[in-house]
Amino acid sequence: MANGLSILVVDDEEKICNILDIFFSRVGHIVKAVGNGAEAIELARRENFDLVICDLNMPDVTGYDVITALNELDKVPKIGISTGSFDKYSSAEINTLKVDFIINKPYKLLELANKINVLFDDE
Repeated sequence: MANGLSILVVDDEEKICNILDIFFSRVGHIVKAVGNGAEAIELARRENFDLVICDLNMPDVTGYDVITALNELDKVPKIGISTGSFDKYSSAEINTLKVDFIINKPYKLLELANKINVLFDDE
């Protein structure tokens, strides 16, 4: 697995934030987890992250808003979408997002780790 990544987890479900924080921290990554899009955007503007895993459906500031803001940064991180309602969106909407991977909830941590390894194996 890629090692020592700086990862931002964005999800309005506290349980998901906690699980991913523990999972990634145990394998040597530096993790910050936030429960809303506004906080994620503010944090991403102040700090550089290698990877952002963002829920798509959140109240107020959505995952779309977060991803748009991330793609405007000087140093754009790798971006993964984590969503339980992927079928709500058209493929055209999804294709407009500049992301590196999409994972549907509920997902297995090993599946997520594999997607991340593929992203960072080339580096």
